[in-house]
Amino acid sequence: MHQPDGAELAIEDFAGTANWYLTVRCSNPKCARLIAFQRTRFGGGNPDVRLAVIGKLSVDCPHCKRLVRFHGEQIERRCVVLTQ
Repeated sequence: MHQPDGAELAIEDFAGTANWYLTVRCSNPKCARLIAFQRTRFGGGNPDVRLAVIGKLSVDCPHCKRLVRFHGEQIERRCVVLTQ
């Protein structure tokens, strides 16, 4: 695939500002955006890293302001570039 000049540089710039976060999707069907709610201690796609979950999990969606309740199985680790 052809990449215009500077495309690789832009990708490297984003990679420098990206961090690994625990993420879930908003349960509001009109929103359904990704919510990065906790920065992880361990980066990468390591399948051996496990997460202990205690209690009822919820987070306020920063996009639509809805309270999102979720289970431990819904949590994913993703490399995220946060924007304002």
